[in-house]
Amino acid sequence: MDKVLVKVDWLHPNQGGRNQLPEGEHYVVVGKFPHQTYEQWLENAWSIRLDWLDKDNPGGWYGLARFAAPDSPKNWLVAGGAFEIYEGPKMIGQVSIVSTAKAIENIFKTAA
Repeated sequence: MDKVLVKVDWLHPNQGGRNQLPEGEHYVVVGKFPHQTYEQWLENAWSIRLDWLDKDNPGGWYGLARFAAPDSPKNWLVAGGAFEIYEGPKMIGQVSIVSTAKAIENIFKTAA
């Protein structure tokens, strides 16, 4: 799967999150998936590109997520899945995979 629709729940700064949410329409961050131990993640971390669709709620943003590298494990991005996002060793948010981008595109096609 190339892209998925995600909801990013940002950690509050008191929980170790960012003091300011990222600016711009795109954001690249490192993802840690539930099946990875901390040691596995340190050895095999993958960058995730987030393209924002809705940033109106300061606690949770919606966007399209995809791996930044072409040789990435795309099968890790499945609807209903989740992963954490990090800046270095610091977790800054939790990501819920809402749906596939293809499913969203098909909704618009059938609604038209």
